[in-house]
Amino acid sequence: PAKPLLILAGAGTGKTTTIVGRMANLIQNENAQPESILALTFTNDAAEHLKSKLTNKIGTKGDDIHACTFHAFAKSLNTKYFRNLGFVSPPKVMNRGDIYFLIRRRFDDLGTLRSKHFRRNPTQAIKSFQKVFEAFRYNLLNNHELQKLQQTELDKISSITDEKKLEQIYQLADMVDVFPHYQSWKKEQNWIDYGDMIINLWKLIQQQEQILNDLQTTYKHVIVDEFQDNNYALSKIVEKIAEPKNSISVVGDDDQ
Repeated sequence: PAKPLLILAGAGTGKTTTIVGRMANLIQNENAQPESILALTFTNDAAEHLKSKLTNKIGTKGDDIHACTFHAFAKSLNTKYFRNLGFVSPPKVMNRGDIYFLIRRRFDDLGTLRSKHFRRNPTQAIKSFQKVFEAFRYNLLNNHELQKLQQTELDKISSITDEKKLEQIYQLADMVDVFPHYQSWKKEQNWIDYGDMIINLWKLIQQQEQILNDLQTTYKHVIVDEFQDNNYALSKIVEKIAEPKNSISVVGDDDQ
């Protein structure tokens, strides 16, 4: 059986050729069904490129592998299991403009924010919210962990005189307060953003044993391209799906 494999190499050294060789070997020598291979990339072009190179190497069977971006994979499962996630119909994916207008429209509902900077500059505040809310999801932080982090930071206030450091603490505290509102505003509209797609997929495989079993049964071999661009959430999701056999290959460039 295929063992876990980590490939680190620079640009132009043949990483894609190696992945294609790995998949061809699984299909031709390890009796793997092409549809049991999940190849995750960071662009649609890369996914198509992998498929076409594999097809050139082993014939039309290569077309049957499941090659897609992480977000396309997550979106398909958010759509398939929308009821398990508490949605009434498949959720609509928001873009950055949608997110901005949603928060801007509800900004005055937030009451008085601790941060002077956020109060004076709603536009900057919203940009910061977008970025940090994404980080909350990609680090798989739940509300309890966020509140704990907030309290730890607020406890430091009495011993800090530096205005800049105080402002940073107030900004983080505001973000933790606003985050659950943001999540519920989207749910009301049946919307999700990119970070939700990932955290929802994590929730599905953490809380719904049958869904995790189905994914593990469907995908017996996992290939991850551009692994250096991964974040904690994506790494944990891949790790779970690859269990228990751990036929997983990751390819990355440690210079990037």
